[in-house]
Amino acid sequence: MLSSKRTALEGGNCKLNADDIYRQNRDGIDSRTVPIPGKITGIAKGYRTFACREGKPRAAIIIQDNTIDALLITQQSDKDTVLLEVNNETLSFYASSVYFDYSEPIDSNIKTVERLLKFTKGKKLLLAIDSNSRSTTWHDIKTNPRGKVLEEFLAYNQLHILNEDSERTTFQSGRGSSNIDLTIANNHMLATIKDWKILEEESCSDHNIIEYNLTFNPDKEHKCSSQGPRFIM
Repeated sequence: MLSSKRTALEGGNCKLNADDIYRQNRDGIDSRTVPIPGKITGIAKGYRTFACREGKPRAAIIIQDNTIDALLITQQSDKDTVLLEVNNETLSFYASSVYFDYSEPIDSNIKTVERLLKFTKGKKLLLAIDSNSRSTTWHDIKTNPRGKVLEEFLAYNQLHILNEDSERTTFQSGRGSSNIDLTIANNHMLATIKDWKILEEESCSDHNIIEYNLTFNPDKEHKCSSQGPRFIM
């Protein structure tokens, strides 16, 4: 999503990965994503920021709502990856903001996700990733070599791409546009995410705002089933 990501979780607002803002209400959580390149600056007073303290972070999660209990998993976080365990009265899941450096081999980026999957095995996991990878699987106009490797990895690990087809793209600049920003859920998390869309409002970034709803129903906590990754034909 960005050279620098912010993620905020809030009973009213939760930005995951400069990628996802969650607004919790009686029906669930409304999630928005706004990737913002550069240093993590200009954060409003009172927000909790989770990011690696070493070097210049390119991923972060910002939480505004004090009713949300969040724990930074330091052994799984670095300048390009942030993993949080998120809990309050109605929800419990892992949220991760990840930046894939386009100058690095895609295999090294995938190892990061493999590490997260191993750590969160059996738990709900939501990933907001600036993949710097293109694929028609996530509604880009073409598939590049990075995208091909990534789509095969996601299919093999039963990770679900939540991006929907849209007239807008997740990324646009003077150099062009693409859908490199991905919202991904594992089987346990899949049923909670609805209404994914790219908003038209200004994001103050070359990455557009992604919004979707997270709805948690404790009565159906153990009744979720999966048909498998939707993009396998």
